[in-house]
Formats: sequence, structure tokens, C-alpha cells
Amino acid sequence: MLKYPLAVTIDTNVFDAAKYDFSENSTLHLLENYVKSGKVKVVLSNIVIREAKTHIAKQAKKVYGIARKLRAEVLKESTEYLINYIGLNRLLELAGDKKALADKSCELFDRFINDIDAEILGTDLIDLDSIIDDYFEIRPPFEAGEKKRKEFPDAFIAYQIRKRFGENEIVAIISNDDGFKKACQQTTNHMFFNSLGELYDTINKEETAYKETISIINELQCHINSKVLEHIRFNENIDVRGLSCDKHGIVSGFDYDEFYLHSISDVSFKIHSVDKASDKTSIVTLLFKGNISVDCYYEDYDNAPWDSETKDYIFVDTIKIREEHIARFGCRIMLDRITKVFEIFPFTVILGGDSRSDRYQIEDSSVISYE
Repeated sequence: MLKYPLAVTIDTNVFDAAKYDFSENSTLHLLENYVKSGKVKVVLSNIVIREAKTHIAKQAKKVYGIARKLRAEVLKESTEYLINYIGLNRLLELAGDKKALADKSCELFDRFINDIDAEILGTDLIDLDSIIDDYFEIRPPFEAGEKKRKEFPDAFIAYQIRKRFGENEIVAIISNDDGFKKACQQTTNHMFFNSLGELYDTINKEETAYKETISIINELQCHINSKVLEHIRFNENIDVRGLSCDKHGIVSGFDYDEFYLHSISDVSFKIHSVDKASDKTSIVTLLFKGNISVDCYYEDYDNAPWDSETKDYIFVDTIKIREEHIARFGCRIMLDRITKVFEIFPFTVILGGDSRSDRYQIEDSSVISYE
């Protein structure tokens, strides 16, 4: 049985995996609820905070770049007057400059750290000589390969954790980095979780609502499957990654302009975690598996003739590719245990090289365009 408040420390990769989503009912926002209920005490390395702020700022800058590129593409195809008239003027808006957006994203992260009342571990806890010894002795997180021997931040953070909690005080370490977890060392006072969801599930197993939640989810299994399929068909919340890059940096595949769901079948799920279990409702993360077929399109400029007079391509074929995927995706729902009604949270099914089982061209004369 867990003793509360449970000390919890989080690796940067957990924030990255959550995409810094602090919206209501997100896994990161739920952490604040566990802190306020007295079940969790968050302890973070100052290195993790600096890494996370660097990453969230980079994310904001990348989104800004995407927005600028989209604006330029839109203005290539139409005029600002027509775009405003039909009500798509938001596509032309750019809020502030890149640095201002990065700073604002860091402010959001600072507010989150303040809301969870995190204890910050400083560099005064680090024994540099001990870490240098680990480096030359090739002890975790350092390994023989040059790539892992560059993991000094992991070594610093792991040392801070070991120094702060010693060999007796229990701490839950949230990370999906095996090297980092080895550096923290497998001791009786260290509990390891790959995600916040796994931590929440462990906490909720001690609640009476946990078994009831599992029972209702199993009872509603067919209905949940049906509703999730309907949600995907209606929203087309699918992102197809047609390009792949191998270990040598060679890019292959297709950069699709459009893609549409063709079919989805044989969908099933298992319960990953009960993220929250209140008096009447539960938030549950489900892991789905299913066969998804998508029709994808790209313009074949490589085989299109070039008109030297107009300085443009002519007779550009639009190629139709069908991709078959064995997809795995997560979906979160909020379940009302009284009425047995559930709400599906927004999610995206990402289809790429890891899920692709087949890819082939389909002849379709209706998809030829003329530039």
C-alpha cells in the first residue's frame, strides 16, 4: 500500500511525450489534482526544468514556422480579399514574433511548475567527481557507444535523485529511458513508471471505484469500439507519415498532399490506465489496435514536363497510393459510472513506417491535374 504524499520525479521525455499539454483532463493537468489531494509531492531536477523549457520553446517556434509556411501557401492560391470574405482570415494571422511565442510558452511551463508546487533540486547535490568516475568506468547511464556516453544530463539528474532520497525515502521515478532508470539504480526505495498514466493507475487501484470502472469498461466494450470507429470515420482524425528516413539519413516514400480514410476494421482495445476515479466519473486511457486503409495523393512533379516559356510544370499527374496499416493508437474517455455514458477525448491516429504493412499505387484517371 502506498504512503501519501508519494514523492514523484519526472524525466524530460515524459513532458515531451505529453506534448506539453496542460489542458483540463490532460495527464499533466491531472498531476495538479493529485498534488492538491495530498497524494503526490512533485520533486524535479533543475536540469529537467531547463531541458523542458528549451523543448517547449522549440515547439512554439516550430509551430510558428508551420503557420508562416501555411500562410504563404494560402496566398499563392488565392487573394487576401477572397480569403477574408469566405471567413478563412485566421489562416493569414500571425500572432507576434517567434521569440515572443517561445517566451510565452515558457511562461506557461513556469505556471505549471508553480501550480504543482514542485520542489526543485539544485546542482549543489551533484558530485562531479563521482559522475566523471562513472563516465570512465562506463557505468549507467554511460555505455560503450559514443551516443550514450554523451548522456551527462541523465547522470546529473540521477545523482540528484539518489542524493535527495537516499536509500530509505520512497520516490516514484517517471521515465521511459532505460539508461536513465539504470542510472537511478534499482533500489527498494525507487519505484519506476514509464508514464504518468501508469502512476495514476497504481494510485487508483487502491480506490473502490477502480474495480467498478474496469467492470463497466468491459461491459461497454462493443459499444466503445463502435463509438471510436464512428469517431474516426466522422472526424478523419488520421495523420499519414508517407516519408521515412533510415539510419543513414536516406529519405524514401512519398510526401502526400492529401489522404482519406478508405476502411477500418478488426478494432479492439485493452485498458492501459485509470487516470482518475472520482465519486461519479473516471478518466481512462485505452490502447487500440486495428486495420486501417487510407488513400493518399501526391503530385508527381518528378515525372512532369517543364515548360521553359511559362517557367512551370505542365501535365502534372496526381498519384493515388493506398496504404495498409496495422495501427496502434491511444484514446482517452471520460466515463460516467452512474449512467454508463462516456465522452471521447480528441485524439489523432498516426500512421507511419512502424505500422505500415503494405503500400501500392492505384490507377485512377480522375486524379490527373493540369498545372
